[in-house]
Amino acid sequence: MIYYSLFAQLPLNEKAELTWQKGTFLTCQMLESHSLSLYALGDFYVELVYDPENNRIVDLTAFKDTSGLAPYLDKIKIG
Repeated sequence: MIYYSLFAQLPLNEKAELTWQKGTFLTCQMLESHSLSLYALGDFYVELVYDPENNRIVDLTAFKDTSGLAPYLDKIKIG
């Protein structure tokens, strides 16, 4: 299992790779120019921001506070 404190210290590319390999995909949403993907990873969540036009990750945010899930709640299917 990966710990939040260790994950936070990794470079962006390693965070993304670890998220894809070990994370559980929860949902995604499309914005005008980016897609947001939400993953559960250990005891925290990861929001990955992807720019499809340039085929690159532009941001990745890890958080433990469940208030960060609010924008996704209507998209997450449980059960």
